[in-house]
Order: sequence, then structure tokens, then C-alpha cells
Amino acid sequence: MNAHSISILPDELLLEVFKECVASTAEDYLRTKDSSTGEVYTKALVISSVDRRWRSISIHAPVLWARIFIAFSTCLQFSVPSSTVHSSVEAIVTLYLERSRGHPLDVCLWSPLPSATDYFDAPTLPEDEDKPLPPVALLLLQESHRWRAALLELPFWNVNEPLTFPSLEELDARCTFGIESPHHLPLIRAPHLRKLKTKLLQDQNTEGFYTTLNLECGSLDKITLDCVTPEVAAQFLRRASAVCRASVNTLFESLDSTDVVSPVKALSITTVTDTGYGEDDPGCFLSYLTLPDLEELEFIVDESSEGSPQFPVDELMSLLRNRSESCSTKLTRLHMKRHCISETDILGVLELLPGLTEFVFEEPKSGDNVSPTEKFIKRLTGQSPTTLLPNISRVELILQSLSPSLVDTLLDFLESRRPQSRNGSIQNVTSLAVLEQAKITIRQTLTLQQGSPFLERIQELRVGGLALDIERLGSLPSITRTEYNNDGCRSM
Repeated sequence: MNAHSISILPDELLLEVFKECVASTAEDYLRTKDSSTGEVYTKALVISSVDRRWRSISIHAPVLWARIFIAFSTCLQFSVPSSTVHSSVEAIVTLYLERSRGHPLDVCLWSPLPSATDYFDAPTLPEDEDKPLPPVALLLLQESHRWRAALLELPFWNVNEPLTFPSLEELDARCTFGIESPHHLPLIRAPHLRKLKTKLLQDQNTEGFYTTLNLECGSLDKITLDCVTPEVAAQFLRRASAVCRASVNTLFESLDSTDVVSPVKALSITTVTDTGYGEDDPGCFLSYLTLPDLEELEFIVDESSEGSPQFPVDELMSLLRNRSESCSTKLTRLHMKRHCISETDILGVLELLPGLTEFVFEEPKSGDNVSPTEKFIKRLTGQSPTTLLPNISRVELILQSLSPSLVDTLLDFLESRRPQSRNGSIQNVTSLAVLEQAKITIRQTLTLQQGSPFLERIQELRVGGLALDIERLGSLPSITRTEYNNDGCRSM
């Protein structure tokens, strides 16, 4: 689009273009900036400086000025409040507050943890390492009634008074500790908060100290907790709404608490085995939970972890059998990624979950796990009196290797869950759900000869409507891709 094309756009359309230009989130802003220098998000200011028409449109559109994102450089952190750098930032924030008028605000106050050199060599650093909030933060807090979303990471500033945000709906609160003492988080009151994301870290040199987020809020629809103690996780899972989706990444130490009853709908627990902050024990955390309304459950070992921990089989079985019996029938999605677990334990878990419609299993790259065998796959085919996963419609298996005999058994399973068999007759699948999507990934290549019956069976499954992906299975992808694209079926 050239300058003439833009000039003939009506004001209403041009304003929509401006809205898209300033539509970045606080996370987007932090990903694209240089953390070594302080910056203020000034896209609206740039737009208003192009020409008279753009200025007139932008200054009469409060929504363009409602994102106030500030990243404090080390210089800004350690300079005195009356310094020039503070004054310039304060002037920009004042302008944004004026032009946004009464529009709800999205706010970011972020300051990176400085190095020890920055900290100890800062010429204006007072003897007391605890820093008060800078003027620009106080300026924004005067408009706390307008805050709609906030990302806060203020490692060196202590706030003793409670902070009240009557309209806040989304909060991303991050804490990194100081060089020698912990950061003290203020009490945050947000009665209408619906989405919470928090990351609580400690300095590597600070041993044995953990912090918590002191928050007063109502029911939460989305909870994302990273690097938290079990107490913090329990605190917010109790506040989950009936539609809440929760994700817990890295738990430290054991939970010293009574049972936690939560109405959470979806829960994801990510394990990190080499955090450097303490032992990550999701099994201990799980043993305290009662989740009567849980529909989706995910266990993940972080890909950056060294080694693969054991899957918390006993704790999950206890949860399903003793404390959350209704969960065993309500649970429809189960993901198990990169834990060490035996085939017997997998079967034991799945036997308690007849209502599953989606199952994802990823074998760890290393460990003492036992790969699924023909016994496991045959329990899925309907040939056993106790068929597993009778209601499954989506399955994903990520395996280390696959023998030809197991390939044959796996294809038997896929064919048993479609309405039409290989010979064209209609199968009796009245008691089993039809499989709609399957993805099989094998990390170690298996070579298949040209003319292998496996290829024909896979083609018929796809032609029959099954969305089937098979990755890294010898020469199979290159053989089948052209055939299926020509037939209009899903390619590999």
C-alpha cells in the first residue's frame, strides 16, 4: 500500500489500522525489546507524529493510548527519582494517561534483575538496598481503578501498603529476589480477577527461602503457575472456577497442608528435574488433591530436563479411586509425556478411565521405561473382553522404536476403530467409538520394503476418513505423500 492509498482511506478504517498497530501485549513487547536499555511503549506517540490528520485521529481515540508498557533499565532502577531519565519517562506516561482518558488500561512494569556489578557499582544506590517505587509507578497506581491487565516484575522495590485494583481482570506477577535478601510482595486486592499467571524465583545464592503471592481475588478461570511452592499452587487451585484451566510448572518441596479440593476443569503439571531450586515432586502435590470435576489432565517432563522422572502412578491411582471417584468418569483427555512408566502401570491407569476421548503418550528418550508392546495395543482393538479406551476419538503415540509386528498390531487397532474394514464390509463398532484422528511418531527409523502390506493398509485408513499422521517411519512418508494428495486426502 502506497502513500496515496493510505490517504484515501476514511478515518474509520485508518483508525482500525492504528488499533492493529498498537495491539501488542505486554509479553510481545518484552520479547522484542532489548533488556539492557529502558524503553517505554510509544507506538501511539509515533502514529500521532506523522501528520495533522493522523494526529487528529489518534489523539481522539483513547484506546490507542491505553497500553502503558515500561521496561526499566539498570540506569533507571538505580537513578534517583529526580533524575532526567525518570522525568522523561514520567512525562510520556502522563501524556498517555491524559489521552487514554477513562479507557481501561493494560500496564507493564518490568525491571530485569541486574548483575552483581550493576548492583554494587551503581553510584546512586542508597545504603538500604530496598528501593521505593519510582514516581512513574506511583503515577500509574493513582489510576489503579482503570487497570484491566497488568504484568508486574519489580525485584528491588518494596511496597508495604496493599494495592487495590477494582477492575483488574488479568495479572501476570513475577518475582525475582535480590542479591542478598528476598523481595517482599505486597498484598494485591483484585476482586474481579479472572486470569492469573505468576512466576516466583529466588536468587541462586539465597538458600532455603521461598516466597508467595499475597493475593485477594474471586474465582479464577485460568491459572498459570511457574516456579512455585505447593502451598502457592494449592492456594490458587482452591480459587479455581468451574471452567478453570490450570497449569503448574515446577513444584518445590512437599506440601505441608491439608487436602486441597478444587473444582478445576483442566490441570497440567510440568516437571523440571534440574531446576537448581529444590526437588520437583508432582506426585507429592498430587496426593493432596481432590478434583471431582476434572475433565483434562496433562503430565509433562520439560524437554530441557536431564533424565526422566518416574510417573506418579500411585498418587494418580489414589486420586482416581479414593478421593475423586467422579473424576474417573468425567476425565476425557489424558496426556503423559516423557515420564518413565511401565506398560503395566499404563494399563492400570487407563483401566480406571473408560471415558477418555483423547489419549497422548510420549515415551522418554532415555530411562528405564518399558515401551508399549503388542499386549498393550491388543487391549485397544476390541479383541479383549476388557477393551481399553472404548470412547477414544483421538490418539497420539510418540515412541522410541516400532517393530514390524507391533506395526501390524497397531494397524489392527486403527482398523478396529473405523466404521469400514479393509474388505469393505461394515464392522460391528456399536460399543466402540469411531477413531477420528491418530498420530504415530517413531524416533528411530524403521525401514519398510516396497510393496509392504502396511502401506496399503495405511492408505485405506486415510481414504476411509481417518486423519492419520505417521512420522519417521522409514521411507513411508516419501512413498505415500503424492498418492494421498492426488486423492484429496490428508498428507503426511
